[in-house]
Amino acid sequence: MVQSAWIDPPAIQVPPELSQVIGGHPLVAELLVRKGITTPEAALAFLNPRYYRPASPLELPDAGTAVERLARAVRDRQPVVVWGDFDVDGQTATAILFSALHTLGASVRFYIPHRQEESRGLNLPALKELLEAGVQVLVTCDCGVGDLTELQYLREQGVDVIVTDHHDMPSAPVPALAVVNPKRLPPEHPCYSLAGAGVAYKLAEALFEHFGRGRMVEQLADLVALGTIADVVPLLQDNRYLVQIGLPRLASGRRVGLRALLSIGGIELSDIDTSPVMYELAPALNAVGRLAHAELAVRLLLSEDKRQAEEWAVEILGLNEERRYQTNLAMSMAMERLEAMPRPLPPAIVLANRQWHPGVVGIVAGRLAEMYHRPAVVISIGPDGMARGSARSVPGIDIHQAILQQKDLLIAEGGHPMAAGFSLREIDLDEFTHRFIQTVRHMTTHQMLEHTLLIDAWVRWDELSLALYDDLARLAPFGEGNPTPILAARGLTLASIETVGERREHYRLRLTDEAGISHEVVWFNGDRDLLPQGSLDLAFTLRQNLYGGTRRMQIELVAVRRTPAAPITVTVPEHTVEVVDLRASPEGINILQHWAERAAAGESIALWGEGRGAGAYPFLQRRDQLPPAETLVIWSVPPGPDEFSAALEKTAARRLVLLYGDCPPADLRSLLLDLMGLVKHTLRAKRGEASLTTLAGVIAQRPEAVLLGLELLSDLDVCMFERIGEDGLFFLRYRPQTVHWADVITSPISSSLRRLLDETAAYRRFQLQARVEQILPAGFRLASSPHAKV
Repeated sequence: MVQSAWIDPPAIQVPPELSQVIGGHPLVAELLVRKGITTPEAALAFLNPRYYRPASPLELPDAGTAVERLARAVRDRQPVVVWGDFDVDGQTATAILFSALHTLGASVRFYIPHRQEESRGLNLPALKELLEAGVQVLVTCDCGVGDLTELQYLREQGVDVIVTDHHDMPSAPVPALAVVNPKRLPPEHPCYSLAGAGVAYKLAEALFEHFGRGRMVEQLADLVALGTIADVVPLLQDNRYLVQIGLPRLASGRRVGLRALLSIGGIELSDIDTSPVMYELAPALNAVGRLAHAELAVRLLLSEDKRQAEEWAVEILGLNEERRYQTNLAMSMAMERLEAMPRPLPPAIVLANRQWHPGVVGIVAGRLAEMYHRPAVVISIGPDGMARGSARSVPGIDIHQAILQQKDLLIAEGGHPMAAGFSLREIDLDEFTHRFIQTVRHMTTHQMLEHTLLIDAWVRWDELSLALYDDLARLAPFGEGNPTPILAARGLTLASIETVGERREHYRLRLTDEAGISHEVVWFNGDRDLLPQGSLDLAFTLRQNLYGGTRRMQIELVAVRRTPAAPITVTVPEHTVEVVDLRASPEGINILQHWAERAAAGESIALWGEGRGAGAYPFLQRRDQLPPAETLVIWSVPPGPDEFSAALEKTAARRLVLLYGDCPPADLRSLLLDLMGLVKHTLRAKRGEASLTTLAGVIAQRPEAVLLGLELLSDLDVCMFERIGEDGLFFLRYRPQTVHWADVITSPISSSLRRLLDETAAYRRFQLQARVEQILPAGFRLASSPHAKV
């Protein structure tokens, strides 16, 4: 769970006429107004597709030309090929146009390129085979707009090409009979953000209307809903309408192939909830194109044979399991690389590896972009010397434009502001990485990389009910552009906690407010160490839980924080300290030796140094060894303000010498290796007894990080220990074994530990760079201007 700054909802005024028309809980009208929907007419059109008037399909550029040419092909039985893409949007777009043309009696077949063997878009070898088979009309789905060379070739061969696509238009003219692309419309047009499936559906609608069979397009509504949700386009305007009319049909299971996939996969859909489509159904279909041939998925979508559909569904679900394995493997390796990178991370992440399956790099890029809140590019390097990458972005940073800036290095590219793909030669990879990161740096502000949590409404704990869920569900379908409302409640107390799930990876909390009202809260993949002590605030979403035929409200945790206390003014007595600032001195080691000699001669001097770098100087003392002294010389950069303050208070020093000749690492791998060595040593030499403060001093970390690290090792069955009092530890067992990094990063403890280590690394950077008057801990101030006199 990403730690975020919570942003409260702005105060708004709801027009009385809107509240009267909307009815139900006042929160529904408030949320509509925050979306800019302020009139009864606009609200009704948003809430109910019966009141929405979708745009005519003929408003799409070249749609009329495309319909006329396809109608002639239908009448004259001219061979038509529908050329699609291999993701779910492309699969459903292909199935939509193939179905429409087939229903109207066209001589039609479809073609989906193989991701690994042919890559995305048109390719000449396959086109030449289609020409030999006699194709006269070719229709692209969710692709084609950037394939200028291939389109020109088809034109020269006398093939009429109709491009249906939704990706960004190239700067050069597209050599095709018709280019049906909503990106040619003004951005405010209700069709501008259509997915590829949406464009195909609109063209199919126009084609059916041309033949006087307009209502037949409704049979394809489930496919357009599936493709639109899977492609994560904004669920607003015409996109929202298409999903609203398609979800009930999708949930009804009328399509034989989808019914088999849902049944065998145990996937339950509702006519308002997009989550199972996004997180269960779409990944299963995407897995086909990622690991095998997406033609299988299209055949499943078109199937009318129950037994055949069930066989294909089993095959697809098996591919999905393999996709999960390959994704987890690549993810663990990517995380290992990122953990070893210096902080702060660059404004964009670029990672490449020969072992990563090219079919999962997009998934990994999406997860990394979400985790680190910055654009992520993940690249698979093939044995042919080609690097194939997938990119995902965060709001405000156009990842496609950033990639286009390096076009001279690319073999192929395509995409839109939030997601893109490309290929280039391996020898150009380093140059691409350097230039791409610099491009993103110029596009990025600090605020874009900050993670914020927008609270839609603060509610009382006693307001939560299934009736409130039902009211909020009127705003569904939720997704991009219309996220599930995030509610928040203040001043709750944890009454109980238990682990749930097959691998006990989730938590069930019971939280109580001051009036004693109690509710259960589900925390998926939770991290218990993030729960604050005492009063807490909870950000959450409401869902419904169907179990045994009974509907229940389900509260799902989004974020948690300690309830902010009212500000209290405290007067802290200040201690004055004379500071000798030698942080940048090239003579640091010589100066350290000088102070050590003075200490050996009897002067009141304490020399503070910790971690591996301090081992070379036996006269350095850990935090638990520091004696009272007039002068405190600091060699290792302190891990945190509490440790810095404690050292000053323990020594009561009046003079502080900042050398900072060693900055100990604060990364997860180093910490775990250090702790494993300490546990082994403690059991052999100390009979298992240790002090938390001493261990923290030995490895130059904060005690909280040491304790979390030991809990992580215990979770991995490397050691077993018990707490004795506030500072004591007793180790019962150490089991030498290889620690697998995938197990480390998937442990619920690791995210909290990485956050602590990141804080330590940031604090040490601050200590090295800030002015002296800024770095003294609270309660201490400079006695005079800092100087460098020894």
